[in-house]
Amino acid sequence: MKELDDLLKNMRSLMRLAIALAVIVTGAVLLRTGLISLPLVEDPPTEIVRVETAADTSLYGSVDDASGLIIDRHFDVVKTQCGACHSTALVAQNRFTRDGWLELIRWMQAEQKLWDLGEQETAILDYLAKNYAPKDMGRRPNLANIQWYTLDE
Repeated sequence: MKELDDLLKNMRSLMRLAIALAVIVTGAVLLRTGLISLPLVEDPPTEIVRVETAADTSLYGSVDDASGLIIDRHFDVVKTQCGACHSTALVAQNRFTRDGWLELIRWMQAEQKLWDLGEQETAILDYLAKNYAPKDMGRRPNLANIQWYTLDE
């Protein structure tokens, strides 16, 4: 009985391997024939899509529902360029000085294949330095208007 169990286990492993190999070969054939293509991350976006809300200055300071970024001047450039490689939540959760953001961009260019941002780099840094600069505050604001009570033992 043990031999039969071992044989079935080996057959299942071989079937999984055969299926994985078939998927890989099929994908390679489809790529080779041009029936499917994969976008290259190294290629920068070919055009900047202007977001209507960014032009409406009455929305400046509010948060864009789709990206989680603060709507302000150059919001659309940051959303397009930064969001091309990673979630814009990575931008929104960080806070750096302008020099810190520039250092991060240089690291992404050196280590993560980020393309040359050209003239848009200044716009991106202006936006990040204004909207995602370090805040001079503690871990959280002090508690206010709290009614303390004594726990019964």
